[in-house]
Amino acid sequence: MSERLAGVKPVLQPHPVRNPGGDCFACATQALLAHLFPEREITFDQAYRYWQQESGVPCNHWTGTREAFYNAKRDFNIEIRLDYTPAYADPEHFSGAWGGWIPRGSWNERLEGWIAAGWLAVAEIVLAGGGPLDSQGRHNAQDHFVVLDGARQHWRQLDGGRAMKDHQTHVVCSARGAYWIDTHDLLMKHGAGALWLIRRED
Repeated sequence: MSERLAGVKPVLQPHPVRNPGGDCFACATQALLAHLFPEREITFDQAYRYWQQESGVPCNHWTGTREAFYNAKRDFNIEIRLDYTPAYADPEHFSGAWGGWIPRGSWNERLEGWIAAGWLAVAEIVLAGGGPLDSQGRHNAQDHFVVLDGARQHWRQLDGGRAMKDHQTHVVCSARGAYWIDTHDLLMKHGAGALWLIRRED
């Protein structure tokens, strides 16, 4: 078995909420920056501000993520990059959920490598799960930002003396705290795929 876990502490959704749709984007940002910069006090207001447009409304969707972390880059010495499974199309605008066959083993092993190199990942998921379509048959769009800070794999014994490798991803979430989830479920039920990667540069 191999395991890599950074140990990011969750920032839970404040009450009352600041944004009517929830504040997961700011909570994830605060949790990530607080982990990378333990010597600095990172406030929720500070994290929320990185996502705000000039109108004051947060741009809290996939296309706003790049701008949010480049806003944070002005205050913190961080490196930013985008990583995604090649099967996904147009990763600059969509997180790529359910974009075709997902090689979960290589996806998880790549995440483990990023974490080992000091990176943390931000992903957008469907919090309730359910797969590509909702109960009305419509596209199940992502609605929740999380930090991914861990990956592990182990061999599971099957009947007949066979074995298979299981992969799990560690999620840091403003609604559910921190937890391990089967990587296949994270990708196929919750729609994770593309990752924004953030690392402290100094």
